[in-house]
Amino acid sequence: MRRIVVLFADTHGGHKLALMPPDVGLDDVDEQGRKVQWTPRQTAVQRWLWDCYQEDMAAVKKLAGRSEVIPIHDGDITWGRKYPEALVSGREADQYAIAVANMKPWLEWRNVKTMRLMHGTESHEFGQGSSTIRVASELQTKYAKKSIEAVRHGMFVVDGVRIDVAHRRPGPGMRIWTSGNQLRYYLRSLMMTDILDGKEPPRVVVGAHFHTYKHEIVTVQQGEKEWVGDIIILPSYCGMSSYAHHATQSAHILTCGLIACIIEDGRLMEIKPFKRSVDLRTEERL
Repeated sequence: MRRIVVLFADTHGGHKLALMPPDVGLDDVDEQGRKVQWTPRQTAVQRWLWDCYQEDMAAVKKLAGRSEVIPIHDGDITWGRKYPEALVSGREADQYAIAVANMKPWLEWRNVKTMRLMHGTESHEFGQGSSTIRVASELQTKYAKKSIEAVRHGMFVVDGVRIDVAHRRPGPGMRIWTSGNQLRYYLRSLMMTDILDGKEPPRVVVGAHFHTYKHEIVTVQQGEKEWVGDIIILPSYCGMSSYAHHATQSAHILTCGLIACIIEDGRLMEIKPFKRSVDLRTEERL
């Protein structure tokens, strides 16, 4: 048996620099009070992100063939209200509608039977995972024959392969020479805690939040037994907002994409990233 677990995050529906389909329909009323729909025009960044998203989905579809695909969105499915600049609209409901539209393409696939949406940060999800819960509920209503749920912190066991998914993990590192250190320490501690408790540690640990990609591997030995674990910080499908520019101390590399965990006959065969990076600095010869 072969199954593909797809992990992606930080789509931030509702922001002008975040993922949004070109044909999303948002509710409005006309001059006579009749219900109509309008479609916001994509920004240049949104067009680029949607093209990347479609390219990555096509790559996963080709990789999967007839194999089952399990998409997991790891938090921050909307933008929220804490940082209200550059919103597509001022209406909270529109953020939910865009988030639903962002997830729907996966659920149109026959070989997608299960989708999980992870809670993100309070500031981006209207508190207590509200966005994730509402989007999962709407999608479950639209796709009643599929399994769609909101989860705060998941240990997903796929044919025996344990995948620990939560939105917030340690960061990738502030300096290039310390990059990945905290992730490795975190993973080793997590694995050893489970081993000492007599539990099987996760084979893959996944986080998001930092809008960048990082992948580290740890090996833990105890007697004759050896465990291997991968920890991954997922890239986003979101541009660099003014807030993000400030929070990251003017980070200039933006990476967007997803990862696919290929599981065959109860074993993790490969973790395959589909991603790209761009340099955000304006180069100018004076």
